[in-house]
Amino acid sequence: MLSGPMDDLAGYIPDFGFELNDLHRFSDDQIKGTVTIRVMMMLYKYIFEPELRHRLPDIFSLFKTLMEKETGLQYLEAVVRYLASVLDEDELSFKQIKEIAEQAISKNTGEYIMTLAEKLRNEGKLEGLVEGEKRGEKRGQKMGRL
Repeated sequence: MLSGPMDDLAGYIPDFGFELNDLHRFSDDQIKGTVTIRVMMMLYKYIFEPELRHRLPDIFSLFKTLMEKETGLQYLEAVVRYLASVLDEDELSFKQIKEIAEQAISKNTGEYIMTLAEKLRNEGKLEGLVEGEKRGEKRGQKMGRL
């Protein structure tokens, strides 16, 4: 009996499922797991809620144990980048995030967030310059063809 190429590969193709959970059904105390999982789950739960600003100190306070580890700043950077990419500056500014982090974690953490904010702004400016150069190049190529 002949078999097709997909039949030969069938044993190597993973069969994954996924689970969708509505985090709003759970109280904050019911969200369990490692600190990193709890931080991300709490962020996902409140990210589009007006009460995020009031919940962020509790979320950041979970970072106290993470900051003792070498990877603590990396996790914090991931969280701040996520907040910056999802929220508008008028919803929650870097200054407000800094103040919350200083109260919940430490003054050094707040200073790190402001350094990160500057880095993100510079990355945005650089990205804008590169995009502008690409557009200018395309226009120049079009003009050269005319």
